[in-house]
Amino acid sequence: MKTVIGSIAAGRVAARAAEGVRDEAQWGQGTTLDVPNAQQALHNARVDLATAQRDRIVIVIAFAALAAVGRLSAERLPLETTIYNPASHL
Repeated sequence: MKTVIGSIAAGRVAARAAEGVRDEAQWGQGTTLDVPNAQQALHNARVDLATAQRDRIVIVIAFAALAAVGRLSAERLPLETTIYNPASHL
């Protein structure tokens, strides 16, 4: 999940950076070649961002499905912790 969140953040930063290069070219601060390169970088950043957001949704749906069928519990997951036993606290 951390890699998906990192990908989303990186995609947003890359999209903003590519938009900045495009704006520089619009104001005459970039070369003619910078414009198509920036447009391609912006397109790639938007695609990467959309893919990361889709991956995040898929992960959330997968965990929701596991929880719905009872497979997302402390007993079924390989957790390195002691499982709470309410009977021992009576």
